[in-house]
Amino acid sequence: MTGRPTEERVQSFLDTMAMPTKRRLLRQEPWQPIMQQFICGAIGFSLALSNPRPNPWPLRSDCDLQRLSSARVPVLTIIGRAESLVDGPKTATRLRQQLPEARVELVDDANHMVFIDQTEIVEKLLAEFLQ
Repeated sequence: MTGRPTEERVQSFLDTMAMPTKRRLLRQEPWQPIMQQFICGAIGFSLALSNPRPNPWPLRSDCDLQRLSSARVPVLTIIGRAESLVDGPKTATRLRQQLPEARVELVDDANHMVFIDQTEIVEKLLAEFLQ
């Protein structure tokens, strides 16, 4: 997203993260209040960036993944194959290499908002993982 965020720009950006056939769900219950909260947060976050703090936020890297692996933390990652923010298949491959004991699921017909694009699949994967 470029330029000063407005409600319309953030909503448009959010639309790009869901499959075209599911974008209408962003404006319906239960997702609409969550998306509205994200929009308000994104606008506030942008204002906070205009007055940056002297200490930069730490970047996340593969080092963090190695820490998870060595701590033996159970991990489930659900990635949309049609991911618009990162390359879904490449990210899944990288995570499988970095976290060989993790469960990495690449879901067809899903973008960044895989939980909206493929609700039933995500619910099933979470239920299995949490058992």
